[in-house]
Amino acid sequence: MNMNELPLMPAPPTEKKSLVAHCFGGFFWGVFAVAVLSWCVDAWLAAFFDEQQGFLAALIKPGEDDLVHRLITSVTFLVLGMTANGFVSRLKEAKLGLQESQAWLNIMSDASFEGLFISENGKILAVNEQGCRDLGYSHEELIGHSIFDLTDLEGRQVVKEHVAGRLENTYFVNAVRKDGEKIVVEVRARTVDIDGRNLRVSALLDVTQRHKAEQNLRLYERQLRSMTTRLALAEEKVRRDIAIALHDTVAQQLSIAKLKLGSVLKDTSDEGSFDSLHEINELIDDAIRETRTLVFDLSPPILYELGFVAAVEWLSDMLSERHGIECGVEVVGGELLLDHDLRVTMYQLVRELLVNVTKHSGAKSATVSISENSGMLCVDVKDNGCGFNMSVVGPGFGLFSIRERLKPLDGKLNIDSEPGLGSTVGICVPLAKRGEPNAP
Repeated sequence: MNMNELPLMPAPPTEKKSLVAHCFGGFFWGVFAVAVLSWCVDAWLAAFFDEQQGFLAALIKPGEDDLVHRLITSVTFLVLGMTANGFVSRLKEAKLGLQESQAWLNIMSDASFEGLFISENGKILAVNEQGCRDLGYSHEELIGHSIFDLTDLEGRQVVKEHVAGRLENTYFVNAVRKDGEKIVVEVRARTVDIDGRNLRVSALLDVTQRHKAEQNLRLYERQLRSMTTRLALAEEKVRRDIAIALHDTVAQQLSIAKLKLGSVLKDTSDEGSFDSLHEINELIDDAIRETRTLVFDLSPPILYELGFVAAVEWLSDMLSERHGIECGVEVVGGELLLDHDLRVTMYQLVRELLVNVTKHSGAKSATVSISENSGMLCVDVKDNGCGFNMSVVGPGFGLFSIRERLKPLDGKLNIDSEPGLGSTVGICVPLAKRGEPNAP
């Protein structure tokens, strides 16, 4: 069966006829004519064998036996004609209705944006126009063709598994056109049992362009995440350069000025000058402290000198001192050896989480747990703050930024929070194949 063999346009609507119209159609009048002709032939034969009676007399005034015979014959023909005419009329109506249904089915199938295939045991029985256009074959080339030969080797195995298992889920395979070009198709299929035959009805949608667009989108996302990571590392490098410059220039010059001012104070006997110089000395002390604080805020040297854990411990002490939040650090396992990029990135992420605690949670205490388990570095930041409902509030931009920065590292962000019960935010990244530890 070929869908293309159906009429191209729907047949006109079937005319509904009355019982009289069924009984007195053209077929009936043909049978009626046969009955009249039979009457005339019977009269001619009667006149031919009866020399005393003419044809006209035998026709108009037949004998009693002849009349009965002719009446029975004529009525029989008339009844048969009425019955046959009704049957033929209904048969014509059924045929027109079937043609109309087939025509609409043909239009619907050929107007579909999906390629429709009907197969049995992998052999194609019917296909619509869109299926032919997608694969570049004609109807004649596809009918009888194996549906397994329309994909590449990997896709062929997938199709066979779905056919054998009578699966109905949506899946994607690479189909091969007649010209050898590969296209990505979305397949939805269903097995239908008809008169003991297992027919596979498959709908194929060409999603090559969509697949390429999705691939490009994923590529752009990876590139964007990579650029974000490089930007964060570059920012950290700039911060470290500024911190080093402040430490090596401003802080050193202030320290030298303090030493020289101390010498002047020792040699000064004038009380008025001594008070002024002492005030200047205190201002220099404040400037030195602020400079050192600024250096540590920009890029703590301890991160590069003593490592990630020591930097997190220093950060927790600073937050406790500045914001009044009791913050502790728990380390499970031995010393962690992290490469430069991972060390910097993880420190930035933990700092972001602790800043969120101080800004939004209203917590009185927080704990940072650091552990290494099965090649994974896991850091959990837990607080006893107000918490939030994830289904209602959702993660803010800070958590979204953390999740995006973890993706290039194959890391994961886990959030567990309930209103009034605080929050726990976990970060896990793999440690394998990270290069040399403690790289500068």
